[in-house]
Amino acid sequence: MPHFRPLMLLANRLSSIQSILSFERWEGYHHFEDEKGIGRVAILSTFLGMNLGANAVLFLLFKLVQLGLIFIPPTETTSSSTTIQSLLHCFLSIESNTLQLALQWT
Repeated sequence: MPHFRPLMLLANRLSSIQSILSFERWEGYHHFEDEKGIGRVAILSTFLGMNLGANAVLFLLFKLVQLGLIFIPPTETTSSSTTIQSLLHCFLSIESNTLQLALQWT
């Protein structure tokens, strides 16, 4: 049984994280009584909105670099493919955040 100990520790840690994400500790507050309570929506929307804003700014920055309007000195790891991958990552994050924000209100 000792080889299952790391898995049990991981399972216990994941269950505590899940209880935080499901707002189990806040059940007594009337804003968190149901899944569509304004407290849950407000907290999740705040973090999603901050993430959306950060990704939008990064997307704009990478796009300006790609267009040559902003110059960043080249390094060993900087290339056009890195900029394109960064643009794609930011764009997909923006799409995901927008979808999650839309689903918060349904």
